[in-house]
Amino acid sequence: MTATAPKAPTAPGVRSPWGIPYATAERLGRPVLVDFYPDRPCDRKGIVSVQPDGGDWLEADSGMGEDCLNLNVWAPEEPAGKALPVARPR
Repeated sequence: MTATAPKAPTAPGVRSPWGIPYATAERLGRPVLVDFYPDRPCDRKGIVSVQPDGGDWLEADSGMGEDCLNLNVWAPEEPAGKALPVARPR
């Protein structure tokens, strides 16, 4: 990730870890899960996949590349006490 990538925004009651790597893969290879390191800083967007049109719509703040298996997450600061949806249908 680049040093110029913007930091994850903060909002009251929301935590937003960004750029959490979940796997790695060789070109055209199968993804292999990576270990989670809780001390790893997750305050910047991860690298996005290479796009033929430049990927501006992806907000590629940390650049593009093949090592792009990462997640950006938004969640309540405090536990909700119930299961929350990962994505809500419209």
